[in-house]
Amino acid sequence: MFCKSNKVMGNYLIFIGMIHGGIFCLCAILRFVKADPFLLSMLSPYIEMIIKVFVTGATAWRIHARGGNEEKALLALWGFLFLFIQAIYYVYTNLYGKLVTDLFSIVSFQEFQKWYSQMHIFKYAPMLIGMILCLFITGIFLQKKFLIILSLLLGGTYILCILFDLTATFQISNEIKALVIGSAVLCHGMESVGLFLLGIYFKIIEGSEKKHVFFYTNEIDSRKKCSQKGGTTL
Repeated sequence: MFCKSNKVMGNYLIFIGMIHGGIFCLCAILRFVKADPFLLSMLSPYIEMIIKVFVTGATAWRIHARGGNEEKALLALWGFLFLFIQAIYYVYTNLYGKLVTDLFSIVSFQEFQKWYSQMHIFKYAPMLIGMILCLFITGIFLQKKFLIILSLLLGGTYILCILFDLTATFQISNEIKALVIGSAVLCHGMESVGLFLLGIYFKIIEGSEKKHVFFYTNEIDSRKKCSQKGGTTL
Protein backbone atom coordinates (compact mmCIF):
# COMPACT_ATOMS: atom_id res chain seq x y z
CA MET A 1 0.00 0.00 0.00
CA PHE A 2 2.83 2.39 0.77
CA CYS A 3 4.13 2.25 -2.79
CA LYS A 4 0.90 3.78 -4.01
CA SER A 5 0.67 7.56 -4.11
CA ASN A 6 -2.52 9.60 -4.01
CA LYS A 7 -1.99 11.15 -7.44
CA VAL A 8 -5.34 9.95 -8.81
CA MET A 9 -7.12 11.50 -5.84
CA GLY A 10 -5.06 14.63 -6.38
CA ASN A 11 -6.22 14.82 -9.99
CA TYR A 12 -9.81 14.41 -8.82
CA LEU A 13 -9.61 17.36 -6.42
CA ILE A 14 -7.88 19.49 -9.06
CA PHE A 15 -10.61 18.74 -11.62
CA ILE A 16 -13.40 19.45 -9.11
CA GLY A 17 -11.78 22.77 -8.17
CA MET A 18 -11.35 23.75 -11.81
CA ILE A 19 -14.95 22.79 -12.63
CA HIS A 20 -16.39 24.89 -9.83
CA GLY A 21 -14.06 27.82 -10.46
CA GLY A 22 -14.72 27.80 -14.20
CA ILE A 23 -18.50 27.62 -13.89
CA PHE A 24 -18.51 30.26 -11.15
CA CYS A 25 -16.55 32.70 -13.33
CA LEU A 26 -18.71 31.92 -16.36
CA CYS A 27 -21.90 32.54 -14.38
CA ALA A 28 -20.49 35.85 -13.09
CA ILE A 29 -19.75 36.97 -16.65
CA LEU A 30 -23.20 35.92 -17.86
CA ARG A 31 -24.87 37.81 -15.01
CA PHE A 32 -22.83 40.91 -15.85
CA VAL A 33 -23.92 40.83 -19.52
CA LYS A 34 -27.50 40.03 -18.43
CA ALA A 35 -27.66 36.68 -20.18
CA ASP A 36 -30.72 34.44 -20.25
CA PRO A 37 -31.56 33.36 -16.66
CA PHE A 38 -32.43 29.90 -17.98
CA LEU A 39 -28.84 29.43 -19.16
CA LEU A 40 -27.56 30.43 -15.73
CA SER A 41 -29.93 28.00 -14.01
CA MET A 42 -28.73 25.19 -16.29
CA LEU A 43 -25.03 25.85 -15.73
CA SER A 44 -25.34 25.70 -11.97
CA PRO A 45 -26.41 23.29 -10.64
CA TYR A 46 -27.41 20.89 -13.45
CA ILE A 47 -24.44 20.97 -15.84
CA GLU A 48 -21.99 21.32 -12.94
CA MET A 49 -23.46 18.28 -11.15
CA ILE A 50 -23.45 16.17 -14.34
CA ILE A 51 -19.75 16.94 -14.88
CA LYS A 52 -18.95 16.15 -11.23
CA VAL A 53 -20.81 12.82 -11.42
CA PHE A 54 -18.82 11.90 -14.55
CA VAL A 55 -15.48 12.94 -13.00
CA THR A 56 -16.27 11.05 -9.77
CA GLY A 57 -17.23 7.92 -11.70
CA ALA A 58 -14.11 8.06 -13.86
CA THR A 59 -11.95 8.56 -10.76
CA ALA A 60 -13.62 5.61 -9.00
CA TRP A 61 -12.88 3.38 -12.00
CA ARG A 62 -9.26 4.56 -12.13
CA ILE A 63 -8.73 3.97 -8.40
CA HIS A 64 -10.35 0.53 -8.63
CA ALA A 65 -7.94 -0.38 -11.44
CA ARG A 66 -4.97 0.75 -9.32
CA GLY A 67 -6.21 -1.08 -6.23
CA GLY A 68 -5.46 1.76 -3.83
CA ASN A 69 -7.47 1.16 -0.64
CA GLU A 70 -6.41 4.51 0.81
CA GLU A 71 -7.61 6.38 -2.25
CA LYS A 72 -10.90 4.46 -2.21
CA ALA A 73 -11.56 5.70 1.31
CA LEU A 74 -10.64 9.28 0.40
CA LEU A 75 -12.82 9.23 -2.72
CA ALA A 76 -15.76 7.89 -0.70
CA LEU A 77 -15.31 10.78 1.72
CA TRP A 78 -14.93 13.61 -0.79
CA GLY A 79 -17.29 12.09 -3.36
CA PHE A 80 -20.04 11.98 -0.73
CA LEU A 81 -19.48 15.70 -0.19
CA PHE A 82 -19.43 16.74 -3.86
CA LEU A 83 -22.42 14.63 -4.90
CA PHE A 84 -24.80 14.06 -1.97
CA ILE A 85 -24.15 17.08 0.27
CA GLN A 86 -23.87 19.42 -2.70
CA ALA A 87 -27.17 18.12 -4.08
CA ILE A 88 -28.83 19.02 -0.76
CA TYR A 89 -27.05 22.39 -0.90
CA TYR A 90 -28.45 23.14 -4.37
CA VAL A 91 -32.01 22.29 -3.29
CA TYR A 92 -31.59 24.53 -0.26
CA THR A 93 -30.07 27.29 -2.41
CA ASN A 94 -33.00 27.17 -4.84
CA LEU A 95 -35.48 27.77 -2.02
CA TYR A 96 -33.24 30.47 -0.57
CA GLY A 97 -33.02 32.20 -3.97
CA LYS A 98 -36.80 32.43 -4.24
CA LEU A 99 -36.95 34.02 -0.80
CA VAL A 100 -34.25 36.55 -1.74
CA THR A 101 -36.06 37.47 -4.98
CA ASP A 102 -39.35 38.03 -3.20
CA LEU A 103 -37.72 40.10 -0.46
CA PHE A 104 -35.77 42.28 -2.91
CA SER A 105 -39.01 43.32 -4.61
CA ILE A 106 -40.70 44.56 -1.44
CA VAL A 107 -37.96 46.29 0.61
CA SER A 108 -35.43 49.04 -0.04
CA PHE A 109 -31.85 48.23 -1.04
CA GLN A 110 -30.49 49.33 2.34
CA GLU A 111 -32.87 47.03 4.22
CA PHE A 112 -32.21 44.24 1.78
CA GLN A 113 -28.43 44.65 2.17
CA LYS A 114 -28.68 44.43 5.96
CA TRP A 115 -30.83 41.29 5.87
CA TYR A 116 -28.80 39.72 3.06
CA SER A 117 -25.45 40.19 4.82
CA GLN A 118 -26.81 38.70 8.05
CA MET A 119 -28.52 35.66 6.53
CA HIS A 120 -26.29 34.90 3.55
CA ILE A 121 -23.62 33.34 5.77
CA PHE A 122 -25.98 30.42 6.42
CA LYS A 123 -26.52 29.78 2.71
CA TYR A 124 -23.05 28.28 2.39
CA ALA A 125 -23.18 26.39 5.71
CA PRO A 126 -23.71 22.88 4.20
CA MET A 127 -20.75 23.06 1.82
CA LEU A 128 -18.46 25.04 4.11
CA ILE A 129 -18.98 22.76 7.09
CA GLY A 130 -18.77 19.72 4.80
CA MET A 131 -15.45 20.78 3.26
CA ILE A 132 -13.95 21.67 6.65
CA LEU A 133 -15.01 18.28 8.09
CA CYS A 134 -13.66 16.41 5.05
CA LEU A 135 -10.35 18.25 5.37
CA PHE A 136 -10.19 17.48 9.09
CA ILE A 137 -10.99 13.79 8.58
CA THR A 138 -8.47 13.58 5.75
CA GLY A 139 -5.81 15.02 8.04
CA ILE A 140 -6.59 12.42 10.69
CA PHE A 141 -6.72 9.59 8.15
CA LEU A 142 -3.38 10.53 6.58
CA GLN A 143 -1.91 11.62 9.93
CA LYS A 144 -1.14 15.10 8.61
CA LYS A 145 -1.14 17.79 11.29
CA PHE A 146 -0.97 20.48 8.60
CA LEU A 147 -4.41 19.50 7.23
CA ILE A 148 -5.89 19.28 10.72
CA ILE A 149 -4.59 22.73 11.69
CA LEU A 150 -5.73 24.18 8.34
CA SER A 151 -9.25 22.82 8.84
CA LEU A 152 -9.40 24.39 12.32
CA LEU A 153 -8.23 27.75 10.94
CA LEU A 154 -10.86 27.64 8.20
CA GLY A 155 -13.51 26.75 10.76
CA GLY A 156 -12.42 29.69 12.89
CA THR A 157 -12.60 31.98 9.88
CA TYR A 158 -16.16 30.90 9.19
CA ILE A 159 -17.08 31.60 12.82
CA LEU A 160 -15.67 35.12 12.41
CA CYS A 161 -17.84 35.56 9.31
CA ILE A 162 -20.86 34.67 11.43
CA LEU A 163 -19.96 36.92 14.35
CA PHE A 164 -18.94 39.97 12.29
CA ASP A 165 -20.61 41.62 9.32
CA LEU A 166 -17.87 41.03 6.72
CA THR A 167 -19.69 42.67 3.80
CA ALA A 168 -18.55 45.07 1.10
CA THR A 169 -20.65 46.92 -1.49
CA PHE A 170 -19.35 47.79 -4.96
CA GLN A 171 -20.97 50.03 -7.55
CA ILE A 172 -20.46 48.19 -10.84
CA SER A 173 -22.59 50.59 -12.92
CA ASN A 174 -25.39 53.09 -12.44
CA GLU A 175 -27.88 50.26 -12.27
CA ILE A 176 -25.90 47.44 -10.68
CA LYS A 177 -24.57 47.16 -7.14
CA ALA A 178 -22.62 44.15 -5.97
CA LEU A 179 -22.53 42.76 -2.44
CA VAL A 180 -19.45 40.76 -1.47
CA ILE A 181 -20.06 38.54 1.57
CA GLY A 182 -17.10 37.15 3.52
CA SER A 183 -18.62 33.65 3.83
CA ALA A 184 -19.29 33.59 0.08
CA VAL A 185 -15.65 34.43 -0.69
CA LEU A 186 -14.52 31.73 1.77
CA CYS A 187 -16.82 29.07 0.31
CA HIS A 188 -16.10 29.71 -3.37
CA GLY A 189 -12.40 30.12 -2.63
CA MET A 190 -12.25 26.78 -0.81
CA GLU A 191 -14.30 25.02 -3.49
CA SER A 192 -12.10 26.26 -6.34
CA VAL A 193 -8.60 27.47 -5.40
CA GLY A 194 -8.58 25.50 -2.14
CA LEU A 195 -9.41 22.16 -3.78
CA PHE A 196 -6.94 22.87 -6.57
CA LEU A 197 -4.12 23.43 -4.08
CA LEU A 198 -5.17 20.39 -2.03
CA GLY A 199 -4.99 18.31 -5.19
CA ILE A 200 -1.47 19.60 -5.86
CA TYR A 201 -0.58 18.63 -2.28
CA PHE A 202 -1.88 15.10 -2.86
CA LYS A 203 0.04 14.75 -6.13
CA ILE A 204 3.40 16.17 -5.07
CA ILE A 205 3.88 16.20 -1.28
CA GLU A 206 1.95 13.07 -0.36
CA GLY A 207 3.25 11.16 -3.36
CA SER A 208 6.88 11.99 -2.64
CA GLU A 209 6.52 10.97 1.01
CA LYS A 210 5.04 7.61 0.09
CA LYS A 211 7.85 6.95 -2.39
CA HIS A 212 10.36 7.71 0.37
CA VAL A 213 8.65 5.19 2.68
CA PHE A 214 8.58 2.62 -0.13
CA PHE A 215 12.29 2.91 -0.87
CA TYR A 216 13.11 2.88 2.84
CA THR A 217 11.06 -0.31 3.26
CA ASN A 218 12.85 -1.92 0.31
CA GLU A 219 16.20 -1.04 1.86
CA ILE A 220 15.22 -2.71 5.14
CA ASP A 221 14.01 -5.81 3.29
CA SER A 222 17.25 -6.05 1.33
CA ARG A 223 19.28 -5.77 4.54
CA LYS A 224 17.24 -8.56 6.15
CA LYS A 225 17.70 -10.83 3.13
CA CYS A 226 21.40 -10.13 3.07
CA SER A 227 21.79 -10.88 6.79
CA GLN A 228 19.86 -14.14 6.38
CA LYS A 229 22.35 -15.22 3.71
CA GLY A 230 25.28 -14.40 6.00
CA GLY A 231 26.38 -11.35 4.05
CA THR A 232 27.22 -7.85 5.20
CA THR A 233 25.88 -4.47 4.19
CA LEU A 234 27.57 -1.11 4.18
